[in-house]
Amino acid sequence: MATTLAPVGAIVETLGGLGILVGFATTWMCGAMIAFVAIGTFISHRFWEFQGEIRQLRMFNFEKNVMLVWRVLPALCRWQWTIFDWSLAAHAR
Repeated sequence: MATTLAPVGAIVETLGGLGILVGFATTWMCGAMIAFVAIGTFISHRFWEFQGEIRQLRMFNFEKNVMLVWRVLPALCRWQWTIFDWSLAAHAR
């Protein structure tokens, strides 16, 4: 299962990030990125299965990803800033 999902995750993450950056279908790309991070968080950072320092490290990464899904990615999607906006603003000066 991991050998199948790893390439899918890499493609979603790469194309989603590039799509947001260049402003292509940002609503769909943001949705894909939010789903990818949310699902990946529960698959990769299962801190509840560990004890001690490893648990703390996994919990930190879990909480970081929850924060990304809850605050950062939706804000980025609402803002819909693209690299083209930045480059056009730089040339307008």
